[in-house]
Amino acid sequence: MSVCVPTAEGVSLALRSAEGAPSRRTSQSLSNVDDRDEPSSNTKRAADYANEPQVGDHPNSPAKSVTNKRKRDDDDDSSSKEGKRLALQCASGHADDADAEFTSYGSRDSGFGHSEHGSFVSSATGGRNGEPVNPNSDEGATSDFDDGSDADSTSSLDSKCLEFVHENGRSYHADLGNGDKYLWPNDEQQSESLDILHEGFLRFDKGKLYSAPIGNVQRVLDIGTGTGIWAIEFADEHPSAHVIATDISPIQPNWTPPNLRFQVDNCNLESTFREPFDFIHVRGMDGCISNCDAFMERRYKDLNPGGYLEYRGISPRFQSNHESLEDYTDLNEWGNVLEDAGTKLNRPLTIVEDGKVEEAMKRAGFTNIKRTWAKMPVGGWPKDERLKETGRYHLAALDCDLEGLVLRAAAGVLQRSYQEAIDLAHGVRRGLRSPKLHLWRLVTVIYGQKPE
Repeated sequence: MSVCVPTAEGVSLALRSAEGAPSRRTSQSLSNVDDRDEPSSNTKRAADYANEPQVGDHPNSPAKSVTNKRKRDDDDDSSSKEGKRLALQCASGHADDADAEFTSYGSRDSGFGHSEHGSFVSSATGGRNGEPVNPNSDEGATSDFDDGSDADSTSSLDSKCLEFVHENGRSYHADLGNGDKYLWPNDEQQSESLDILHEGFLRFDKGKLYSAPIGNVQRVLDIGTGTGIWAIEFADEHPSAHVIATDISPIQPNWTPPNLRFQVDNCNLESTFREPFDFIHVRGMDGCISNCDAFMERRYKDLNPGGYLEYRGISPRFQSNHESLEDYTDLNEWGNVLEDAGTKLNRPLTIVEDGKVEEAMKRAGFTNIKRTWAKMPVGGWPKDERLKETGRYHLAALDCDLEGLVLRAAAGVLQRSYQEAIDLAHGVRRGLRSPKLHLWRLVTVIYGQKPE
């Protein structure tokens, strides 16, 4: 299976402000990395990155080796590596002596087709470049792995799922009339951010896609797949496994491994998969789950005896090793805004940190539960090369779409003005580039087993 890297056009979104930015289908303007209010040309932006330090110069950027298996249109591929290089030359080079805090997870062990009333689930595969595919088209044809057992268990895709909501120049999942509303966009700018963050996770976890001791799994479910990048790479690494990846938005690529199928699904509704799974993977779903107990009970039922569930969450709050963030109003307010918006929507962002995921797993019946946590650096300040590279990707992912991460939370849910939301994103961007803060976010991984 060939590999595609993100396009220069798409990844350039990491280098410009979302405010007033054109579609990735159009000619692009890039913003000055230190002042996003002043646009500049692509040529000038490339020159800026080539000649000016970005809070520390990084001639050996990891961008040249990055890979990304989300399929792009063929005419996008010619200058993709250069675009990725530009996106990732933006992190601090300041080193820290406390890298040991980041090199491994702390841990402790605990001894102990979804469709309700015809919900919107389909085996339809998403379209290229984030465009939803028509469920009546021939795109996303089935393979030898597609026995139809799960597709038959779900209703056909409600056309409303393709009617994305547009707010403040961004697109979000469709309004399905059931009260579900999520904070983050589903457009290409956010997709690029998710793909870059995935590369950071890979380096943080030393190339591993999961932590649970899963063995030779045959059926795998990825919930909240987003761009599908994790599911694609897992399916490549496990060609004998049948992988199903679900999301509320049909934005996944058409071109996938033959043993992978994407389905549109709402994980907050009842499960109707007819065949159980050996492994269920959940990542980045903080702020998406309305009832942790109900969610874990459904996942427990979806597993074969002996199967594993793994849940990975990342804190919305930035923290620093050496400097108090009390004087950095925007960095503190960022966490407040996201947490307040999640609470107001009944989609809390701190369910991992608060122990709710672990407690819900225990109540559902999971055993052999293990919870691990580690500090994921933001920026290239660690001395350790792997962590330095991790931090660069982490910063690039955030920098790519800070506006998208906060816009609906601030302007939509909390009823602040559009400009307040944009100003907050700009302030956070400046804080992330501070050479003295040595920022990080807490990553927590929890996995547990259904008893055999």
